[in-house]
Amino acid sequence: MNKSMAILAAIAVLAGSASALNNTSLYFNDTAHDGNAYSSQNDTNSFGNFATVYASFNAVGTIDTVAWLGEYFNPPQQGQITGFTLSFYADNAGAVGGLVNSQHFNGTNNESFFETANGFPVYEYYDFITPVGWNGDGWLAVVPDLGFPPQWGMVGGVNNRFAQQDFFGSRSTLGQSVALYLGGDTAVPEPASMAALGLGVVALIRKRKAAK
Repeated sequence: MNKSMAILAAIAVLAGSASALNNTSLYFNDTAHDGNAYSSQNDTNSFGNFATVYASFNAVGTIDTVAWLGEYFNPPQQGQITGFTLSFYADNAGAVGGLVNSQHFNGTNNESFFETANGFPVYEYYDFITPVGWNGDGWLAVVPDLGFPPQWGMVGGVNNRFAQQDFFGSRSTLGQSVALYLGGDTAVPEPASMAALGLGVVALIRKRKAAK
């Protein structure tokens, strides 16, 4: 199997363990294997959320699975991630628009070694998210909670979509896309269905709290 497709293999295994999900690839951008990475990090030591990468994508459907690649540098050694925040933004004429949905996950999001690219260790990550309906262009920010050093960044991709980055309060457009996978169902739920789904999630949370 082509190593660059390992991320999809991991998703296939994950989706197979959850038969309730109809997991189809809605968007996929492969890694360039060039060692390039773009800082995106909430420094839990001192700097806070000093860098955020926004990955441009196009998807039609209900996104319920996200996978991505991350690289450690400065120095190039694995750090201790304690959580990730995934935030979806609307597209505003080719730039990052308003926030649509944001979710936080504790832990490492199934971090596993992927490859070494030009001396830098690259890891893959994936997880199920609370479903997000999408229809067209958008942006996804992936930010780990990780004490500096080291730095962590999104890995460069091969397609011609853009990525943007906030770095210490300054936003710029990067010269490369980033590797990303979005999976889910090709059907986009109607607004009423999404509202019902939201109520169901709230009820589940309340039920779990009551059970404690």
